[in-house]
Amino acid sequence: MNTVLIIGLVILLIVIFAVCIIVALALSHKHKEGSNISGGNKVSGSSNTSGGSELDELFGNTIDIFDDEHTEILNKAIEDTKAGITGGKVSGKANEKVSGKAIKHDPNKPAIILFNGFAATKLFWEYAYEGKSNLRQLNFLKKLKRIGDIHTFNLPHFNINYYTRPDLPKESKIWNEINEKYKPFDPELDFTLEDLDYMNICKKVHEEVHAKYGPNKKYIVIGHSYGGPLALLYSKTYKSECKMCVCIDNPPYFLKFYEKYNEKQNKTYATKINDNKKLEKLLNTIKNGTTLEERNEAGDKVFNLISRLSALDRIKYYDPKLYVPTLFFKSLKTNPNEMERIWTRFNRKEKKQFSSDSNMKFYKFFKDAEHAIWNNQKYSDAIIRGIKKFYSS
Repeated sequence: MNTVLIIGLVILLIVIFAVCIIVALALSHKHKEGSNISGGNKVSGSSNTSGGSELDELFGNTIDIFDDEHTEILNKAIEDTKAGITGGKVSGKANEKVSGKAIKHDPNKPAIILFNGFAATKLFWEYAYEGKSNLRQLNFLKKLKRIGDIHTFNLPHFNINYYTRPDLPKESKIWNEINEKYKPFDPELDFTLEDLDYMNICKKVHEEVHAKYGPNKKYIVIGHSYGGPLALLYSKTYKSECKMCVCIDNPPYFLKFYEKYNEKQNKTYATKINDNKKLEKLLNTIKNGTTLEERNEAGDKVFNLISRLSALDRIKYYDPKLYVPTLFFKSLKTNPNEMERIWTRFNRKEKKQFSSDSNMKFYKFFKDAEHAIWNNQKYSDAIIRGIKKFYSS
């Protein structure tokens, strides 16, 4: 008995010592870590519901005494201590596994639905591709999990990338290694023209999350690029269940942009794939083609089809109204190419269009961010802070 008490006392002292160190670290970092949302170079972006000084404090140089990293260290120390005292039986939060048994999802937290970008994989919410076969791990999803349960998925039509590879041998080799190591895409490649329709995609995702979480769950929906218009459509269609929509570097949600530039895309990607039999034939070639060249050629045709139908759907389902609290996070290049310059011009029109909409809570540009904005740690943290700031349970 005395031995047990001594061990417990030692563990308690270790935890107290760890807390002291963490507080000291946090205080020492308070004036060093700016956590500026624009990397020290702000570009205008304001909310129609919050004052500038409040947002500057949120996204500027202030941090809590316990930032996410220190909180995580502290929580782990406490949980490890509990495990040592209770013999490894630690009570877990919803959706964690304890002793191999799954616990139900936390009904008090929202589920966060993430729509990927064009031809992208759910893996890229957790890893950054930097031209190498070893991907850089990110903590964006990890921090989102502190807000709610996570629902990521691959759209079946982008599993084309499971079977195709870049034409250049060096890049092809890199992607062979990535596919072998990380399994970013699935072999499932069976879909119809109807499955590509934006509304049908939203309905399918809605069925999946209802089956996973039940009918009473509330949602935050996040869309990147191609997934942005899908997130907006989902939040409109299921507005009674959605608490927030977040668009990350989506194509400017502005009708004249769609009509002018998507119409060009329609003509560029015009195809003769006008029925499911022709589509099925191409999908069989992608899956079973004897050469990479043959599979890539068929894959390009289907990607062009998806681009064309997507361009049509952006106009078909366009609605200049926001139906839930919505945040926009956009990249702004200091030396843009022609298309980036056009996107920026129409992004500003998009922002102006929503400026009088009470559901447009925040619109922020990130200086020289890459398309996957969350790959930058400062910008990733800023997005997380924005979601926490404007989410209301």
